[in-house]
Amino acid sequence: MKLNGSPVKYWPFFCEENIWHLCQENFLKPFARKVVFISNTNRCVAMKLQKAAPPGARVAWDYHVILLFRESEWKVADLDTRLSLPCSTEEYFANSFVPADPPTFRVVDVDDFIRHFASDRRHMRNQPQAPPPWNCIGTGFNLWDFVDVSNTGYGRIYDLKEMVKEFG
Repeated sequence: MKLNGSPVKYWPFFCEENIWHLCQENFLKPFARKVVFISNTNRCVAMKLQKAAPPGARVAWDYHVILLFRESEWKVADLDTRLSLPCSTEEYFANSFVPADPPTFRVVDVDDFIRHFASDRRHMRNQPQAPPPWNCIGTGFNLWDFVDVSNTGYGRIYDLKEMVKEFG
């Protein structure tokens, strides 16, 4: 997979790991970058235009992780979207979410995410998806600290309207 012409690591169904690796790509380091966890209090967010669903269908994620980065304007790097890679935040926010199932966003500074995130993949052990070929990230497991929108430990929580105002 490529972003802005550069190859990036990608493994289906491991968005948090894909984004963790993407955060460290040299070609993105000159830009302001934010990691965004998408979930809600039900841990069920319907999203459109995701590769995990057939074209025209929706997928329900318990959470999803994307990267925002700012060139002249904020852009979205969602390695699982059918939209362009990258795409404008305006296009992404307008086309990815189902109004009846509002998402909540946790926006985390890239350095905090890289430093603190850890996953031993325990949340995927009973799933049919094969794990990525690279090593687990960090020691232990704190994924739910980032996903849980009631936890205020990392970053800042936004609703869709606030995300559009701040980044769109």
